[in-house]
Amino acid sequence: MSSTVRQRYDAVIVPGGGLNDRGQMHPFVEKRLEAALRVDPPPKWFIVLSRGTTHRVPPMDAAGRPIDEATVSANYLISNGAQPTSVLKECWSLDTIGNAYFARYMIVDNLDLRRLLIITSDFHMERTKAIFRWVFDMRPTKLFDLDFHSVSDDGLLSSEALALRREKEAQGLISLQKTMQRVQGPSELAKFLFVEHGAYKSDQNPPEQKTINSELQKTY
Repeated sequence: MSSTVRQRYDAVIVPGGGLNDRGQMHPFVEKRLEAALRVDPPPKWFIVLSRGTTHRVPPMDAAGRPIDEATVSANYLISNGAQPTSVLKECWSLDTIGNAYFARYMIVDNLDLRRLLIITSDFHMERTKAIFRWVFDMRPTKLFDLDFHSVSDDGLLSSEALALRREKEAQGLISLQKTMQRVQGPSELAKFLFVEHGAYKSDQNPPEQKTINSELQKTY
């Protein structure tokens, strides 16, 4: 796909990518948002995703309140020309499965959106495609038309961090295939998310924090 996307979409969706300890977006997330702003003609809606991640403690603002990644992404879009009334925040999810789940069932279904463009980084794209197609193809069939646009990772992460993240994405995709085989409907997905998934199940507080390599953590 060319650097300037030329298609008419109901919404452009940008999955979460994490914030640093100061509450600032990573350069690779900024690149996703820049690509969203280049979509021409502009969509009716921009949907920015993610409360945060289980891979690091959430950054706090000056008042001691957690900073939601979706809020930072929304502020970036608005500061760079998007109309505030066109930017929708999804502030519930903590991972890519949650990104897709809450985007669909809290926003997309309720606004009757059909033509959607999902923009993410090269290293994140294959698992993102699998997850969004899995979640959005579930019955009742809504006939969503999903397109995907990836942005380059070049120069945005260290070679070690990028290699580690690509490896983790590949492992995650293998694990996802097993889940997709047994979770094939909205009810099954809700039970999986809120009963089994470590980021959302209720037998722990706060959500399960995952210990990972310090270089890998820079990609979240």
